[in-house]
Amino acid sequence: LKSGSSNKMHQESYLAPWLIKRGDYDIALLQNSSGLEPLWPTGYYSTDPDIDPMSQNTRMAKLIHQYNPKCQIYQEQTWASPRNGDDYVESKWLVERGYADNSNNRMKVLDELIEIYYVELLKREPSIIVSRVGRAFPNSRNAGMSDLFHTDHHHPNNNGGYLKACTNCVTITGKPLQNAPTFDGISAEN
Repeated sequence: LKSGSSNKMHQESYLAPWLIKRGDYDIALLQNSSGLEPLWPTGYYSTDPDIDPMSQNTRMAKLIHQYNPKCQIYQEQTWASPRNGDDYVESKWLVERGYADNSNNRMKVLDELIEIYYVELLKREPSIIVSRVGRAFPNSRNAGMSDLFHTDHHHPNNNGGYLKACTNCVTITGKPLQNAPTFDGISAEN
């Protein structure tokens, strides 16, 4: 499906609802537009449920379960990136709290905002299983793997993409990675 889209955009498109209505899916792996979740705890969306990512996730889950009642929904947790916080509202919120002046502090705060969002999502939609990509990124950064982003400083590069894939694989299978292939010189152990 189209990248850079919110769950709302997918719901309003032709393709996503058509695929969902075909039915008989065991698994659905969702990723909302990665810039939306860090803003949610700031209250930015509270006045407009139509663009609220929490409402979008709830509506998407209901649509999937309407046509695929046995489908297990996995929501890929978004990640903090150096470019998150460039948005005016996000920047204003971070500056007001004294975090926008230091990128390391800003990344930590964004990690916390993302975690707040997903804790609330699980309260509202307990049937969803969250793939903790948003935790894997700071864990990898803290372990010294800082090269996770493309040159746009937001989208994952090959390292970040492989990290996402490994995290999703472990979440969906419930098993640790064993003998995972090397991708572009990157091993799952790294």
